[in-house]
Amino acid sequence: MGNENDFVEGTLEMPLMNSAAFASGLAVFSKTWASQQSKGPAKNLLKYNDQIYFIPWNTVNRVLQHMDISRTDKAAKLIMNNKNGSSTMIMAFPELSSNDMSAFTTLLNIISNLEKWRVERKSHVQTKFTDVNSSCYMAYQYQQHIANTQKSDAEKKKALETNVATLKKQLAELQAKLASLKAVQVTQSQTLQTTETTLTETTTRKTKLITEKESIEKTIKTLQSQKTSQEAITKLKADLEESKKKLDYWLKGAVYHRIINDQEKAGLIQIQLQNTQFDQKVNDYFFPQ
Repeated sequence: MGNENDFVEGTLEMPLMNSAAFASGLAVFSKTWASQQSKGPAKNLLKYNDQIYFIPWNTVNRVLQHMDISRTDKAAKLIMNNKNGSSTMIMAFPELSSNDMSAFTTLLNIISNLEKWRVERKSHVQTKFTDVNSSCYMAYQYQQHIANTQKSDAEKKKALETNVATLKKQLAELQAKLASLKAVQVTQSQTLQTTETTLTETTTRKTKLITEKESIEKTIKTLQSQKTSQEAITKLKADLEESKKKLDYWLKGAVYHRIINDQEKAGLIQIQLQNTQFDQKVNDYFFPQ
């Protein structure tokens, strides 16, 4: 394994890599690597024991098939990145020199397993880093909790006094706001009293209008139901006209107070003898909903 001009011999240590006890890297067995430390490939290896070295998975970015038509044997390509920088290492398998499908299949299976172990190790290391970060954060939280618990009574008292001062300030602001609202309440109460007085006056005017209307109705009924002398009829007619004048007077007052307009007043005069319609109109004008 190595670059095109710098190879060292070794055997892929599959039994060790398949065991659960070793997952740190790509393990290779060699009796001669101890004397070949100066060569490029050996510089990327870590010693497992006197005859087994391994490439740490955290220095390998990818494991790919090495495509070179000039080669008769099959090879894998390791894209690496370590303290010496980025580099590429070729791992050749001379025993897979034939071009039949079984040799390609075997090579692809080897590459697939190497890539799988690399990804599994990377995921494992990332998980452990996450666990360590979480533990550090929890330790920090506990330290903060202990530090807060160990604060002196003087510090706690100062914090309480600060809170009390803040609350007093808020209370003063609320009291000032309450006084302002009370002033608004007085103004609103006066406005309400004026409105209620106006409503009472309006109700009184409505009652007088209805009374005058009823008086006219009674007079008409009297004229229609009784046979009297010309003198009585003349008097009743005079009373009728007087009642109409009073009705006209109160309706003019309603126009003056802007409860109704001239057109609405004329409409009421036209229906003065129609009880239901007249009462409904008066209610609509004086007490709109």
